[in-house]
Amino acid sequence: MRQEYSLVARYGKKGKTYYVRYFRDDKMIPSQWSTRTADYEKAALFARSNKERILKKYFNRRAGKVLYTVLRSYYTKDSPYLVIDTARGRKINESSRQILHGFVVNTFIPFLKKNQIKDFDEIKPVVMGRFQNYLLLEKGLLPQSINRQVSGIKAIFSHLFMTGVIERNIIKDIVPLRTMNNKIRGCYSMEEIAGIFRDQWDDKKSYLLCSLVYSAGLRNSEIQNLTTGDIIAKGDIHFLSITRSKTDAGVRVIPLHPKIRETLEEWIDEKRLSGGEHIFMKHARQRIFKTAKKANITMGSLLGKSPTELQTENITFYSGRHFYKTMLNLYNLGDIEELFMGHKVSSDVSERYNHKDKRGEKELLKEAEKVIDIVDKSLFR
Repeated sequence: MRQEYSLVARYGKKGKTYYVRYFRDDKMIPSQWSTRTADYEKAALFARSNKERILKKYFNRRAGKVLYTVLRSYYTKDSPYLVIDTARGRKINESSRQILHGFVVNTFIPFLKKNQIKDFDEIKPVVMGRFQNYLLLEKGLLPQSINRQVSGIKAIFSHLFMTGVIERNIIKDIVPLRTMNNKIRGCYSMEEIAGIFRDQWDDKKSYLLCSLVYSAGLRNSEIQNLTTGDIIAKGDIHFLSITRSKTDAGVRVIPLHPKIRETLEEWIDEKRLSGGEHIFMKHARQRIFKTAKKANITMGSLLGKSPTELQTENITFYSGRHFYKTMLNLYNLGDIEELFMGHKVSSDVSERYNHKDKRGEKELLKEAEKVIDIVDKSLFR
């Protein structure tokens, strides 16, 4: 007959007490529980009567430890989960990894704990629906931001299902939130901002941020990740070397207008930055959103637009990247426009302008001269 439990008498300051240990699949569970009695028969009755309650609580707590251990460690640097993901073709850059790790640890886990979720199987679509509502209504996140973060959680469950840790991937079909903002992104006209960067502004940081996005088309995260070592020279032309971006195509070099380079070098000297330090951020985890928003408002004020007008016209800091593309497009630059924007191009185009070999560098320098001339005529004269 299969043994269900074992009673052991232990002696302490208050005398004898029976403790119970349970068996599951003929294996003894390492934990033990006090029956709070010195009477063997009463202890046996306690063991039988409370078995289901005790074991359910025990395994729920244990499952919870596994759940939170996995969630906390999934997006840590070089985690075994990410190593497998990378081998299977899912690559995320360092900035995205840090953002997802912080989101899971600081937002998702506290939400699960607050809702007393202790096991993977308890994270059902209805729970994720409540989580989306929580992010939307209490945290005030935008739908597109929520969708990005939740996709990072979906990736965890896909991995665990694929590796057999969970039997069902119950959140794979979570419906993304629809964005409620269908407004077309606003953008300044060429006439409005002609010569805007000819003279430095009183706020040098805002000047640099805006001049970079309008004259080089950088993404917010790319400006955020810029370091002193990312300003490189090729021949007589300086470039920004983007080594970390949201896509593989985003890893590129972009022509840098001489005036911006000089102002950047002044900024670096004034801040005493060196050794690959971040140019605008104090540390890798700091986000540029608030600084970029301030820069956008500063530029708007110089052009006679109030923050309310900027919001009404939907002109944001990111509008500068749209302006850069529109500006280059007016001059029919073709494939080089997409290359400098960090968009995906054909392998032929990528090889033709490969700055790492002599022939490609020669082609790249020729196009870079054109782009700098366009930027100069549009924004600096």
